[in-house]
Amino acid sequence: MVDHFTLASDEAGWLRNKAGATRLGFSVQLKFLTWRGRFPKARHELPDDAVEHRAARYRPSAQPHPCRADEQAAPRPSTPEPHRRSITDKPYGGCCER
Repeated sequence: MVDHFTLASDEAGWLRNKAGATRLGFSVQLKFLTWRGRFPKARHELPDDAVEHRAARYRPSAQPHPCRADEQAAPRPSTPEPHRRSITDKPYGGCCER
């Protein structure tokens, strides 16, 4: 499972403008797409060990980013749709379900 959820070198560059939970969510959706050929329909479709593998790489640090020091620690609500649009706009996207 870990092999399916390890980023290729060209995929790693897609994460440069993402941080923390956003980076985790994007990378998990991307790798699920390359593994299954579609996006996950619900969280229960994602293998726990694969999510842990990705999370170990992108765990947010205990210190807040200096630009965000005044923000609350609570995470903002997120939806997978922006990630899906970003992924399907990539070179091997377009042919994938949205």
